[in-house]
Amino acid sequence: MDKHCRLAAGLILTAGLAVSALPAGAQQRGDCGVAGSSVFQEYENSPDHQKKLHDALKITASQEPAWKKYMEAVQSPRPEPKPATNWSSMTAPDRVDLQVEMAKRHEEYLSKEADAMKAFYATLNPDQKKTFDQFHGGARRGS
Repeated sequence: MDKHCRLAAGLILTAGLAVSALPAGAQQRGDCGVAGSSVFQEYENSPDHQKKLHDALKITASQEPAWKKYMEAVQSPRPEPKPATNWSSMTAPDRVDLQVEMAKRHEEYLSKEADAMKAFYATLNPDQKKTFDQFHGGARRGS
């Protein structure tokens, strides 16, 4: 396993452990109140946001197939957590196994979305890329 894979695996495991520390209601709702939480995902996946992005990008006919594939990936259902589990009755190894399983399912989903985004992004001209970058969280992530 190379350095980047180990880092990614460590980050996924750390995120899983952090989620397990949230109150049960927050875990079920996914309302951590941070970028990447369900509130932001719901907005970015909303038809209104997608129409605004489509219009702002001025998608050409040749870009439309890649746009549609990207939208299919974005709109595909996210992996659902297992039904509520009584964490207090599970052993620590069982809890971490459950977290790792969910992290793997989430990583698979994100990889498909990332592949579709990259394929679409490759069809954009430089001005469109700048617009896409701004729409895709540029303002709230680090600036």
